[in-house]
Amino acid sequence: MDADLTIEIRPDGTTIGQTYRLVCLEGQPAEGTDHPRAAASCEVLLNHGEQLRALPRKDQICTEIYGGPQEATITGTFNGESVIKQLSRTDGCEIREWNLFEPLVGPGGAEGI
Repeated sequence: MDADLTIEIRPDGTTIGQTYRLVCLEGQPAEGTDHPRAAASCEVLLNHGEQLRALPRKDQICTEIYGGPQEATITGTFNGESVIKQLSRTDGCEIREWNLFEPLVGPGGAEGI
């Protein structure tokens, strides 16, 4: 698994608070990475990276639980293909997806990554 991603985290939902670069080669952090949880993030991508390409299902029923204003954008390449993934915490489905990628974007609270 290879990835070269930029992760922008907006703790308040609008202003970028942190920006990180994550480079994984053969599933391991590589040169150019400045992400503080690079090893855990590469491991998540190794197991769930294809989810970066998944679109929300239109027929999906989500709980109306608000997890906070946090948003994140993950852009770059995963296994040679371009990806753009938007994450938020606006309902149960979005929170589940945020939690899946937590090593990349942090737990969603004010404490950051």
